[in-house]
Amino acid sequence: MGALAALLSIAGCAVQREPRGGREPIMGRDGVGVAQMERFVLRHNPAADRSQVRRLADIYRKECKAEGVRASVAFCQMCLETNFLAFTGDVSADQNNFCGYGATGGGRRGVRFPSLESGVRAQVQHLKAYATSTPTRRRCIDGRRKLVALGSAPYVNDLSGQWAADPSYGAKICRLLRELCNE
Repeated sequence: MGALAALLSIAGCAVQREPRGGREPIMGRDGVGVAQMERFVLRHNPAADRSQVRRLADIYRKECKAEGVRASVAFCQMCLETNFLAFTGDVSADQNNFCGYGATGGGRRGVRFPSLESGVRAQVQHLKAYATSTPTRRRCIDGRRKLVALGSAPYVNDLSGQWAADPSYGAKICRLLRELCNE
């Protein structure tokens, strides 16, 4: 393990070493903690409600653990999609939609979820659908699962052009992953 990998491991992020060009898998476990996620969001959006950020980070850890999705990946995707909970795009905070679920641009606001938990669960289950054909462990609330070629995007970079049309979408999440691991 190189020096950077050792430092990141100590910092709480499991460094994912893949023989296929260092691509970041969506599935797996990592050691990113709630306090680390909270600091990450607040550094980018100091106006965010600290207690809500902490609660949301805890929900991400629990939902990701239940489905086998890396919490750091889902959380960084949320940070990208919501502009660190500033909600500057088509989706508003009151929708509990943290991943642009159903928002396809042009003012289409996407799906509204009744709670933080259900919004995070839908995102995590949808990520899992892209990453693997394994069924969800909890009751599936991902209404868009049937639209996904199951297992078609096992790595974060594979989400480009699938989850989002942006060809740099996966690279943007990977950049945020590196930042989070250095938090």
